[in-house]
Amino acid sequence: MTGAVLDRRKLVGVLGLLGSEHDGEIAAAGRAANAMLQKVGISWADVIAPDGPEAAPINLDGLIRFCFDWGNALTVWERDFLRSVERQRHRLSDKQTATLIQIADRVRACADVWVE
Repeated sequence: MTGAVLDRRKLVGVLGLLGSEHDGEIAAAGRAANAMLQKVGISWADVIAPDGPEAAPINLDGLIRFCFDWGNALTVWERDFLRSVERQRHRLSDKQTATLIQIADRVRACADVWVE
């Protein structure tokens, strides 16, 4: 994983084009969606994972690294939380995973603003 995070909102927008009446738009949307996944180094199984123990894992280490790369966007609590889960030896709880994803989404939004 490159540390990049999938822009899920953009992916949803691209996938919405699969309902087009124009075959060319459908093909272009499929290729664009696939390219988005390849760019961040994940598969469709990572995006469309079944619920339960067989769910494809999220690259938590990649999310943590991404957040620390944009450390200026982190609050003190978020930084402490990330250090805590980074050291954790057992599987993260669903709540911890959801919190990590929320932090990464917020940091990504800040990074997008700073880069533009």
